[in-house]
Amino acid sequence: METLISTIAEKVVEPIVDYTVAPIARQVGYLIFYKDNFTNLKDQLAELKTIKETINREVEAERRNGYQINDAVKNWLEKVDETIEAAKKLSDDPHHSNAGCCRGPFPDLKSRHQLSRKAKKMSRNVDEVMQRKDNIKPLGYLPALEGVGSTSATSSEKLESRKKMKEDIVLALKDPNLSQVGVYGLGGVGKTTLVKEIAKQVKDENLFDEVVMAHISQTPDLEKIQREIADFLGLRFEETTIVGRASRLRQRIKSEKSILVILDDLWSTLDLDKLGISLKDHKGCKLLLTSRNLDILQKMETQKDFLVDVLNEDESWSLFEDMVGDVVKDDNLRSVAIQVAQKCAGLPVLTVIVARALKNKGSINSWKDSLNQLKTVDKEGMNGIIYSALEFSYNHLENDELKALFLLCGVISSSSNEYLMKCAIGLGIFKHVTT
Repeated sequence: METLISTIAEKVVEPIVDYTVAPIARQVGYLIFYKDNFTNLKDQLAELKTIKETINREVEAERRNGYQINDAVKNWLEKVDETIEAAKKLSDDPHHSNAGCCRGPFPDLKSRHQLSRKAKKMSRNVDEVMQRKDNIKPLGYLPALEGVGSTSATSSEKLESRKKMKEDIVLALKDPNLSQVGVYGLGGVGKTTLVKEIAKQVKDENLFDEVVMAHISQTPDLEKIQREIADFLGLRFEETTIVGRASRLRQRIKSEKSILVILDDLWSTLDLDKLGISLKDHKGCKLLLTSRNLDILQKMETQKDFLVDVLNEDESWSLFEDMVGDVVKDDNLRSVAIQVAQKCAGLPVLTVIVARALKNKGSINSWKDSLNQLKTVDKEGMNGIIYSALEFSYNHLENDELKALFLLCGVISSSSNEYLMKCAIGLGIFKHVTT
């Protein structure tokens, strides 16, 4: 008999309780715990707002460090704002005035029930949003560097000789039988500008999946070169030796179907294998090398070389006129300006330096003084010409602070603007600046 009663209770009574008594108790609970439900919601919202403020501070810190914010973070923050707004709307509902007990012993039970039930549901929503915060990290990521190939102010598109040479070099890079192409010419003739524009073109035309560039200089630093290339590839070295990094870099380069590596300003031969570049193992990898000396390129076994010569007189004047501004349209200045432009020996870098130093200066005496300051053009003494133009530009800097900052750039190896500013402030270069 007891077994039968137990069975009846389990099969009949308990379901009846589950489907009748429990729901009724829950509905009654909305009426009884009306105030508690809103107090709990208020506390949860305060916690959610605190979490949001913390995340916002972390997001801003990531942005300042150059990180892109993940979409999951943005979506979460939007959801938080929507939740807070919905909760505020519920709290401001005008029916609250009828739902409480302050109006008398008989509040509006319907409003009280509905508002309390909404508050309970809203609390669950707030809790779910707070729980999702653990799934949005990391907050951001470092985007891939844009790479080389930004258009220079001395764009070769304006110079017919450079435009034709650029077309020829791109054709050479397209040739499947060529893996190493060289560019050579005097210092200041525009080799770096030219290869940067080539890098932009081949990237825009999707001739290569990746284009990277490293500056070699007179005293090559293999570790620095490896880091420059790795930066453009989004590679972070964990290896501590040059040999280890070379192996890792070689592995990363092989992962690209096609890649152009530009090594700019070679003064001597460079051991590519030691650096981490192996053309034999990767047919999709091509090299574009620049040097002042053709012999260096030939020792590096380039298969086709291009000479970047000085600009002819017409192109040199066109570039100078473009850089210096409308001031040279003055008939009184024009003849002197032409002579100043000729002092630049057809070298684009010097033309730009001198033109910018004289930009919009309308005094004929300033132009004559400048003409006297520049040394006579002599191709046999090209280094002297370059030094003269650089000295001229330095002397035309507006104030002592700029001159001191320029000299500081020449003696520190870091490329960080922040580090440069710290050094400048520490040395007292900037007057009246302490922070």
